[in-house]
Amino acid sequence: MDIKNAIYGRRSVRKYTSRIVSEDILNELVDVARWAPSNCNTQKTRVVLVKDQKIKQAIIDNGGAEIINSSPQGLMFFYDVSSDNIEYKDWIQSAAASIENVCLYAYSLGLGTCWVCHLPAKNSLRKIFSLPDNYDPIAYLLVGYPDGDPDPVPRKYDIADVWINGERQAHGNIGIKRHLRSCLRKVYYFLPVSFKRLINRHIDKQFVKKFKN
Repeated sequence: MDIKNAIYGRRSVRKYTSRIVSEDILNELVDVARWAPSNCNTQKTRVVLVKDQKIKQAIIDNGGAEIINSSPQGLMFFYDVSSDNIEYKDWIQSAAASIENVCLYAYSLGLGTCWVCHLPAKNSLRKIFSLPDNYDPIAYLLVGYPDGDPDPVPRKYDIADVWINGERQAHGNIGIKRHLRSCLRKVYYFLPVSFKRLINRHIDKQFVKKFKN
C-alpha cells in the first residue's frame, strides 16, 4: 500500500471481531515499531502484548478506558527512560513515532488500531506489568480485525490553518476548566481500586468522549 494512502485511510477503530491476530503478524508490528526514529538513536521503545482478560480488567479497574475490552488483543507501549531532556520529554516523542509506525502498517494489513491514553497512573501500570521505574508507560494500542468499515473522519482544519505565520498567530489558553479536570484526574488516581470499580462506568459515560467508529 502506498504510504500516503495509508496515512489518509487509517482510522481509529473501536469495534473488533473476536478473531485473533497471529503471532507472526504481531512480530511484524513490533518490528516496524523498532524502526521508528528515536531520541539520540536510543531505540528503547518496549512493547507488552496484552491478551489476558485479567490484565485488561486490571488496567480498566485502575482507571483505564472501557474500550480496552473491545479488542481481544492490545499492545502496551513503554519507553526505557534515559534522557535528561525533561523539557521536551523526547522519550514520549520516540515512543509515539513507534506507535504511529504500527498504526500505519497495521492498516496496510487490514487491521484496525486505536491509540488509548485514558490509562491509570503510571506507577499503577508499572505494578500491573511488574516493571521497574525506568519504564515509562506511554499508551495502549487496541489491535485487531475491525468489525465493519469505519467511516471517514474529516480534518478539522485546512492546510492554511495549520501554518503559523505573521498573519495567523496561534492563540492558546489553558483555561480554568481544563486545569480543574487535570486536578480531578490526579485525585482520581489516588482513590482505592474498590472505589474506582464503583464509579468507573459513570465516569466513562459522563466524561469519556464517544465516537461513531
